[in-house]
Amino acid sequence: MSEQGGRATMRGDDVVLWLVIVFCLSVPVVLVVHWTLSDTLYPPMLVSILLGIGTAALTYRYLGGTRGSEFQVGALKVAGSAAMLLGTAAFTNWGLAEQMTKDHGPRTISALEATNRALQEEAEQSEQTIRDLQAELEGQTQAAQEGLLQRVAELTPDSFAGRGILDLASKGGGPFSKVKRSISANATVTEGPRGVSDFHACTDLGLVNESVRIYALSTEGELTSERSVEARQSGRLSTDQCASRNSTFRLRLSCEMGKALFPERITSCASDGNVGWKDVRAPRTFPVSIEVLAQ
Repeated sequence: MSEQGGRATMRGDDVVLWLVIVFCLSVPVVLVVHWTLSDTLYPPMLVSILLGIGTAALTYRYLGGTRGSEFQVGALKVAGSAAMLLGTAAFTNWGLAEQMTKDHGPRTISALEATNRALQEEAEQSEQTIRDLQAELEGQTQAAQEGLLQRVAELTPDSFAGRGILDLASKGGGPFSKVKRSISANATVTEGPRGVSDFHACTDLGLVNESVRIYALSTEGELTSERSVEARQSGRLSTDQCASRNSTFRLRLSCEMGKALFPERITSCASDGNVGWKDVRAPRTFPVSIEVLAQ
């Protein structure tokens, strides 16, 4: 800068330097603001280099220079304005590279948060609709059942429907049945369970605390009361046994129960629970039918 006629004038290299400083310091700000508003991603290294150039130029020309400053990257060691340039670029790039990504764009994050809120509200509305429909269904079911009971109460014993209900009651059918559900499964007879009414079963059969009647199937697959035993589960089979694909049975019957159900296969029961088989080479797994009784 020189003085002519009492006025300070700016040299050409100073003008160029100021243009470089203004450009390199303002453009990064514009790029970051534009990224914030539109999610248009600019390479963080570009922003860092521009900031480094602007900072190095400003420091070198107007803030006393950078004599004695050093910057080392691996085996590369530089000093002066080059150190200021590389140091500023490396420092700013480290932070910008973490923030300026496609996934961290402010508009993208805002859109994702809005979508998440909308999905949560939709899920809550769906849950509320389900609860309302369940309550409505329960109300309608109860009203229908109450109406049905009222109509049944108005029937006379000599009416057609009344005679049908009396017949169901005498046969133990329909709502008068003592059987809640029936299950088919394979059973084996081994030591362990004791007593004619004891058996062990897999938990998923849902027989815990239930009174059941176990039937041995005839050769035609029919149930007969002569080959049945009322029983209650007294133990559980292991989880590994029940979950194994190679498992051939899901119930383990006591020897006494096995003898009552399969007298043609079992001849005796020892005091320690061992089974006396009529034919030791015959299969020891049997299909049974289980009726869960209403209590």
